[in-house]
Amino acid sequence: MTRIPIKNVSVIYSYRWFFIISLITLSALFRVWQKDELRNLQREILSINIEIKELNEERKKLRADIAIEKSSGRIQKKSMSIGLIPAHSRQLASTWNR
Repeated sequence: MTRIPIKNVSVIYSYRWFFIISLITLSALFRVWQKDELRNLQREILSINIEIKELNEERKKLRADIAIEKSSGRIQKKSMSIGLIPAHSRQLASTWNR
């Protein structure tokens, strides 16, 4: 007849405490990782917002330059000097989003 070995009660409790301490440690590490990731994402969002502002300023400057070029007829003069055919009124289309 075989007997099933009975574990000592103190061994069972030591496993339970080890499991609880491991859970607490893992949850604390996850919390630290989560905060670090959140800070990294906030820095990235801030840098992207700064880049968007810079690109918008550059776009405004380029649009102003295009308006100056159009009003003075420089674009047409340059295109004629390199041998391009002038566009007809039906060929012109605006691609600018306002």
